[in-house]
Amino acid sequence: MYTGTNVTFTSNAPSQVVVGTQAGKVTLFATDVATADLNLPGIYGVPLTELGRIDVSGYDPQGQPWVPPIPALVGDWLRVSVQPLYRYRVVALPRALSPVDPQPDPTTVYFPQTRHSLGGEFLRYWQSHGGLAIFGYPLSEPFTERGYTVQYFERNRFELHSENQPPYNVLLGRLGADQTAGKQFDVAQPFDSSRDHRYFPETRHSLHFAFLGYWNRNGGLAQFGYPVSEEMREVNLVDGKEYTVQYFERARFEYHPEYKGTNAEVLLGLLGVTSLKNKGWLP
Repeated sequence: MYTGTNVTFTSNAPSQVVVGTQAGKVTLFATDVATADLNLPGIYGVPLTELGRIDVSGYDPQGQPWVPPIPALVGDWLRVSVQPLYRYRVVALPRALSPVDPQPDPTTVYFPQTRHSLGGEFLRYWQSHGGLAIFGYPLSEPFTERGYTVQYFERNRFELHSENQPPYNVLLGRLGADQTAGKQFDVAQPFDSSRDHRYFPETRHSLHFAFLGYWNRNGGLAQFGYPVSEEMREVNLVDGKEYTVQYFERARFEYHPEYKGTNAEVLLGLLGVTSLKNKGWLP
């Protein structure tokens, strides 16, 4: 028997067990018949009342996809009966990701492109800090995650921090830092900053030319945070194309030479989309 904060695993016979909870997706594997109990609010940081569909999928011992029996929900715990040598994947999706219909509420804006709405403090922040060009469309309704009211957008996540006074009661999620967690990047050698080049001793990274201009024009440190990488070539997992990119605490800049000289020369990466895909909350 294994007992953890959010996972309990029991077996009637000696068994090798593998349990993973990376990025909100739970994977299970055992060499004998076993039972896994998963504390869904603890794993996902979302109250049970705000969770919607629970998806359980997996592979049989021959590696073929299969659909396990529907597990039982006991309070906050999901009980999964694990068969030997089968692999299980459990994802619980917040209800807030389900599309909604427009409501007759003049204080909210409805986006038919994604079938989600935006209101209150989040709407005011979205409108006053760059709107569609900076954040993209909403991908969810507001919901509670890790103790904060949040809302996901194509390029970021808004967090309501009621302990802070305006204008700091809405903060952006550190999705750039999350995306690069555990990665090692070369750092820049210190230099004297100028109009087209800036060195950041806080993270030992630098910022140049078009990326620096975009950073300065669109909110700088408060909007994007410090750079956490140098420029690099990277394939965008959303569209499969390769770009020159640079990561920041709260953003990823992408350089598009085909738009040189226009406002679209530098675009923001879809970190909100990527974050939701990593959690298994978007296909």
